[in-house]
Amino acid sequence: MPTATFKEIKDFLEKKGIGTDKRFVVSTGKSALILFSLVTAHYAGFLVRLPFEMLSIVAIDLLPLFVSLLVLYFSLCYTIAKVFSFTVQQFYSSFLILVVASVFRVGAWFGRLPKQGAKMYREVRVVEKIIYIFFLIMIFLFTFDFAYLNLSFEALKGWVGICAVISVVALLLKTDVLSRGAGQVKRRLFDKRRVRYRRKVLEAALYIVAGSMLAFSFYSGYWRYDKLIGEEPLKIESDRYSGVVNVLIGSGSYFYGIERCSAGGNYIYVSNEFVVRLGLGDGSGGKKEIIECEEGYIPVAQNGVPEKS
Repeated sequence: MPTATFKEIKDFLEKKGIGTDKRFVVSTGKSALILFSLVTAHYAGFLVRLPFEMLSIVAIDLLPLFVSLLVLYFSLCYTIAKVFSFTVQQFYSSFLILVVASVFRVGAWFGRLPKQGAKMYREVRVVEKIIYIFFLIMIFLFTFDFAYLNLSFEALKGWVGICAVISVVALLLKTDVLSRGAGQVKRRLFDKRRVRYRRKVLEAALYIVAGSMLAFSFYSGYWRYDKLIGEEPLKIESDRYSGVVNVLIGSGSYFYGIERCSAGGNYIYVSNEFVVRLGLGDGSGGKKEIIECEEGYIPVAQNGVPEKS
């Protein structure tokens, strides 16, 4: 089996123009760890909604597919956002350039605004980038929410305010405002010699932001489950299984979802090797009896429990 020494790998990376110094390796490792933490928290938020009895069976099998779907939706929404933001950028930049050119021409006729007009023309190029970045972020958030999460903004209003207040209070406490006082903290922040103090506050702010992102990633997995549970069921027919299922996640060889029946419903996991069923229960924490499904299905509420007619 062919192997490569560390020196050969280092020489290869240097030829490709990829840095191999310690700072580059550390920053790359930190970025990979942050990304891994966000994805893991997102998956954990999804698993929280699954019944405990099914976790040991499906948790490992579903992880690669879950991450693949997340990357697919992220890439797809990012591509769509790039296309539309580029279109909007070109439209607005063409309009602004036309306005600036007209102002510049009128100013030239009257012998005024030649320098100001040229300056405005240069600033249009800066505005182009701002417009592109703004619409890229907005369109990406809209498409990703529409396709992947479907957040309830009415339910989020209160939580956003509470989290913002907690984050601000935590950041103020990190500045030692209780021991030094607000006036001294303000002077230390704007003192040019207090570089280490500002770096400490910045690190604290980044730490709070990272914690907020981790919490949002976890709850977004929770919301992902809510979106999938509210979608229309599918009629599935194969050699191993036939029925009506609200598919939560699946691929060509296996899937996990909620089997909908006229007399109740089951959590179900179907693979090439076996089929696992677990009764939905009535939401009271009692025994979850498995229902033998026939043709037809019943509606399932947001918590996965059958709705009573």
